[in-house]
Amino acid sequence: MTRLIAVITLLLVACTAFAAQDEVTLKLGVLAYRPKPQALAQWQPVAEYLRMALKQPVELAVYDYTELADVAKKRSTDVVITTASHFVLLKQTCGFSSPLATMVSRMGTHELSTYGGVIIARSDRGDITSLADLSDKKIATVATDAFGGFQMQEMEMVEAGLPMPPHERLVITGQPHDKVIEAVLAGRADVGFARAGVIEGMIREGKLDPERLKIINRRNAPHSPFVVSTRLYPEWPVAVLPHVESELAARLAAALFLLPRNSLTGPAATISGFTVPANYDGVEHLLRKLRLPPFDRPPEFTLADLWKRHAPWIVTLGGLLLLLSVASAGLIVLYRRANRSLREVERLAEKERLLLASLAEGVYGVDAWERCIFVNPAALTMLGFAASELIEVKIHDLFHRHTESGLPNHPEACPVLHTLRDGVKREAEVTFTRKDGSMFPVSLVASAMKQGTEIVGVVVAFQDITRHKQAEEALMQRTYELDQEIAERQVAQESLQEQALLLEKEMEERRAAQNELEQANERLEQRVRERTAELEAKNADLQNMLKSYVGRELKMVELKERIKALEAKI
Repeated sequence: MTRLIAVITLLLVACTAFAAQDEVTLKLGVLAYRPKPQALAQWQPVAEYLRMALKQPVELAVYDYTELADVAKKRSTDVVITTASHFVLLKQTCGFSSPLATMVSRMGTHELSTYGGVIIARSDRGDITSLADLSDKKIATVATDAFGGFQMQEMEMVEAGLPMPPHERLVITGQPHDKVIEAVLAGRADVGFARAGVIEGMIREGKLDPERLKIINRRNAPHSPFVVSTRLYPEWPVAVLPHVESELAARLAAALFLLPRNSLTGPAATISGFTVPANYDGVEHLLRKLRLPPFDRPPEFTLADLWKRHAPWIVTLGGLLLLLSVASAGLIVLYRRANRSLREVERLAEKERLLLASLAEGVYGVDAWERCIFVNPAALTMLGFAASELIEVKIHDLFHRHTESGLPNHPEACPVLHTLRDGVKREAEVTFTRKDGSMFPVSLVASAMKQGTEIVGVVVAFQDITRHKQAEEALMQRTYELDQEIAERQVAQESLQEQALLLEKEMEERRAAQNELEQANERLEQRVRERTAELEAKNADLQNMLKSYVGRELKMVELKERIKALEAKI
C-alpha cells in the first residue's frame, strides 16, 4: 500500500511538472440534494484541497438536477459529482466516460461507498404498513429523476409486482430532501421517498422528532448506518467532461485518491474520501428496468457512429484509463478483494434470507435486550403482524403475554428469556397471541446465539400446533366413544349369548316334540293301515252279502210276477 501511494504521489508530481504555465480554473459542479448553502459548505473543503493538490484554481458551484444537466451540456463545468443515476443519464447525453473515482461518505465511525433510499409515513397512519399499501396513496418526492429520492423506491415497488405511481399522485417538492419529510408531516402527502441519511441528519440537527415517522419496507442493511427501504447502490461518482485534458484528469484522479481519509472537518466531515470507481451496472439495470432516461427510447446511433464521432476522445480516454490502471493497480486489487468479500457476505446474507423465507416454521430472533432483530414471513403470517411492528420491539410483551388459560405470562416463566440468560437450548409448548387478540398453541425451540462465550441473543423456531391439539382432543374423544361402544357391544354380546342359549334350549325342546310327533304319526299311519285292511275285509263281506241279497230279491220279484200271472189266468 505504501508503494502504491508513492507511485500515485510521483504520478501527481510528474503531471504537475508538465502542467501548463497558464493556470486554468478547474470548474467543479456538484449536485445539491440538501439546501445549496449546506452543499457549498460541505464541498468547499474538497475544492480547497484540490486547489492545493493540483496547484491551480478550483471553482466550486452547486446545482439542482436540471441546472447540473444544463451546465454539463453547455460544457460550463469541467468536473461533475452527482448521483449514480444522474451520472448514467449524463454519460449518455453529455459524453461522459467511466468515472474517475467513487465518493466514500462517513457517518460516525462508518465509511460508506454505497447508499440507499427510504420510504416514510407518519407514525399515526395505521393504514400504511407495507409496499402494498402505497398503491392508492399520495407520494412526496424531490423529483422523479432523483435516484435516492424516487427511483430506488420505484424499483422496489416494481419488483414487488406493484404498479408505478401515476404522476397525478406525486407531490413534487423540489430539493432539498427535507421538503419531502415536511410534506409528509404536514399531511400534504401520505408517503415520502427520500435519500437514506436525510432523516438522521434532520434528527441530528434538531429539525425532526423521530417518533412522528415510521419506516415502510425496512430492509436489514448491516453495512449501512441509516435506515433503508431499498437495496444499496454505489455512492456518487466523480466524472470529467470530454473537453478536460487527459493529463488534468489523471492529476485530478490521483489527488482524489490521495485525499487522507477522514481529514475533512465541519460540514465536509460526511465526506471520508474517494476510492476506485465502483461498478455502476446495477444502476444502469435499474434505469433500464424502469425505462427511465436515457433508456426510455431506442438509441439513435450505433457503436460505429460513436467511434466515428468520438474516436479521438475514445483513444485519449483509453490512454488515460491505461495510465490510471497502472497507477491504481494496488488499489484495484484491494478493491476487488473487498468487493469479493462484500459479495460473499451479501450472498450469505441473501442465502440466509431465502432460507428463512422458505421455512414453513416461524422463525425470529431477539438480541440481548430482548428486542426482535429479524422475523421470517411464516412467523408474520401466523402472528398477523408486519415486520415493522416487530423489529426492535420487546416481543414477549407483544405476543407471548398470556398463558393457555388467558392469565398473564410473566417473563420469569418464558423459556425464550430463560435461554437468553443461561444459554441452554429449550423446547416447550406455549401460547402465542395474534395481532387480533386470538391465541393459538405453538411448539417452540429456543437456541442461544453466542459470540465466543457471550450470549448475544436467541433464535426461536416455532410451529402452530392448533391442528395437532385438535387431533389429540379428537383422538381422545374417539377413544372414549370406542370404549363406550365396546362396552355396549360386550353387553349386547352377552345378551345375544343368553338369547342363543335360550334359543338352543327351545330348539332342543322342539326337536323332542317333533320326534314324539313323528312317532305318533307312525303309530297313526299303522292304525290307519290296520283299520283300512279291516274295513276292506268288511266291505268285501258286505258286497258278498249284497250280491246274495240282490239275487234273492230278483228271484222274489220273478216269483211275484209268476204268481200274478197265474192269478190272472185263474
